[in-house]
Amino acid sequence: MTGDPASSLDEAAPARPPPPARYLTLDAMRGVAALTVVCFHLAPWTVRSGYLAVDFFFLLSGFVIARTYGDRLRRGLGFRGFIATRAIRLFPLLAAGVALGLIRHLLQIGRASSPALAPVDLILSVVCNLAFLPAPTSPLLSPIDGPTWSLVLEMAANAAWALLVILGLRRWMPALVAISAVVLVWAGLNLGSLNAGYTWEYLHVGFARVAFSFGAGVFFARFRLNSRQGGWVSAVLCIALPALLFLRVGTGSAAYDLTFIFIMGPALFFLGASHEPPVPLRGLARRLGELSYPIYVIHSPLLHLVENFAKSVGAPRYVWTPAFLVVAVVLSFFLARYWDGPMRRKLTALSGARGAALPAG
Repeated sequence: MTGDPASSLDEAAPARPPPPARYLTLDAMRGVAALTVVCFHLAPWTVRSGYLAVDFFFLLSGFVIARTYGDRLRRGLGFRGFIATRAIRLFPLLAAGVALGLIRHLLQIGRASSPALAPVDLILSVVCNLAFLPAPTSPLLSPIDGPTWSLVLEMAANAAWALLVILGLRRWMPALVAISAVVLVWAGLNLGSLNAGYTWEYLHVGFARVAFSFGAGVFFARFRLNSRQGGWVSAVLCIALPALLFLRVGTGSAAYDLTFIFIMGPALFFLGASHEPPVPLRGLARRLGELSYPIYVIHSPLLHLVENFAKSVGAPRYVWTPAFLVVAVVLSFFLARYWDGPMRRKLTALSGARGAALPAG
């Protein structure tokens, strides 16, 4: 979210002149992309390229992080302070998602159903995922809460970028982005798709995905996108993004994936950063931005819980599917309002991390 794919856009860096308080169109696009991921896991045969939303999240994250923390790091925030701030920003909702995933796996163990992790593997996976580390004994990086694999890679990208800034080695970034582009082309040609990176086997694809898109976001942060046009272009962009994620040309088209990652995603992002929604839609844009991270991290384990319960009572899919969507949205807003903010404030007070309680990417 990082998704992340898992990124709030109201924490712009203190540049001169200061950027606007929020990028509302990007908030809205992030929200509809997260909802598209939910649809992808709910009905993957309808959302053919939903996994590419993660690359869009990485792009947004690079933009937000560079604008928010670039000057702070150069002014002495320090690597430990930066990592503490990022961990505090992401941890409360990550913990909520892992908790739901843990409940799901414990119920599976209780019913002796499959697949369920062995108790030792379950404990290791929970501890590692809560520490933004991949699970060491599972083929999946995040077996407890699947989508959070992108948070593992995003934290790695955050740490690598911060070190480059602190050590004065940002000039290496174009080369790293170029290398990651080559890896993506190679992986796409060999795998037929870029829906990979969430397993140990294809971890190199995950690193290439986050390195390219996060690096592209950092590049966009160099532009002074402070003068933005209003109008209904914003609404068009919020329709165009999920429409492109619902499509796929061919049966397993790596060409489409590469085109989205290299061209379509960055183009939509740049247009989104250059336009603001009309006044009647600004409240909706804010709500979509608020929804995006919590629904991304909780929807997968929640989907398994709701689906298993529906099967146990014999509820048909057309009944439990809308019920799941309603529960996911309501729970996401509840967690964003009454869990995420209060917990970040408490963690910030305990750690003394500067700026950790602010809405961040």
